[in-house]
Amino acid sequence: MSKDLIVKSNVVISASYHLTANEQRLILSAISQIPKAVAVQDEDVYTIEVDDFIALGVHPKTAYREMKEAAERLYERSIVLKIGDDVLKTRWVQDMGVGTGDGMVKLAQSLGIKPAKVPSNQHFVVLRFSKSIFPYLSNLSANFTQYLRQDIAGLGSAYSIRFYELIMQFKDTGYRKITIDDLRELLDLGDKYPATKDLKVRVIETAVNEINQKTNISVNYKLTKTGKKFTHLELRFKPKVKTQKIAEPDPNKIDIFTSKTDIEPKKSASSWKIKGLSEPQINKLAKFKKEFLDANNKLISSSDSRSYDEIFNSWRAELKNPNCLSKFKLIQEILDRSW
Repeated sequence: MSKDLIVKSNVVISASYHLTANEQRLILSAISQIPKAVAVQDEDVYTIEVDDFIALGVHPKTAYREMKEAAERLYERSIVLKIGDDVLKTRWVQDMGVGTGDGMVKLAQSLGIKPAKVPSNQHFVVLRFSKSIFPYLSNLSANFTQYLRQDIAGLGSAYSIRFYELIMQFKDTGYRKITIDDLRELLDLGDKYPATKDLKVRVIETAVNEINQKTNISVNYKLTKTGKKFTHLELRFKPKVKTQKIAEPDPNKIDIFTSKTDIEPKKSASSWKIKGLSEPQINKLAKFKKEFLDANNKLISSSDSRSYDEIFNSWRAELKNPNCLSKFKLIQEILDRSW
């Protein structure tokens, strides 16, 4: 649906692996290029440019160096997938390259592989996923987790990114309970932080605090005991409520929807429910289309691979029809906003 949409099978979300924050940024930038309803092919290669890395919170002066170092480490990284009682250990990628332009494209072509996008004239990394992980990254119709790439932009801790995904897997319930042992396995901690107090400070609080500060989610946690031992982590979370600043009335400002100034009496705010939305009102919804579509995601098929613009434009006729408006959410809230 969006070039910035990240979709992963829950098998991958719940897998055991250790990646640094930058290695995760590479993986997520590549996954965001995979169309949701299209299967990954062996010849598909994904290019990550310096600008992609900068967009995820990496400093521009160090972005290329950090991206290159992360790609070199990622080539050696493995992931342990659990499917029922079966366990599969595989590598994330089968090929990795670092380049600056035509040379990398020609190399890809000589190998019979095709980049998902042709990079501009800047440093970039190319990744080709391992065949065994293909089924868990594309053409997913059930048991998957999705979020937007910009939702995790700015998260600096690898633990924060993993925690955010674990939360989004249960976003419809607002609650997740996981054993401490399972958490340690998911994060591939091994012998690190054996004491619960260290795990709490170095991992849990680091992730929870950063998610609260830098994302659209508000999360609280609680460690619970079985007997005298801490055995479980409980997470409770919800989307943050956006507050709108109320502007002072401006006697010289004309409301394009009512043709009146801020201090003149206006029509009933719900008149659109009777007559349908006007073209200027629909255009105002379009200004906030991402938020509007996310609020109405139940109207969008999980296999829909269209962009936000394409889906919104397909709704225009229904938005003009008063008989169709009851199924849409967030209309009045957006119309009440100032431009």
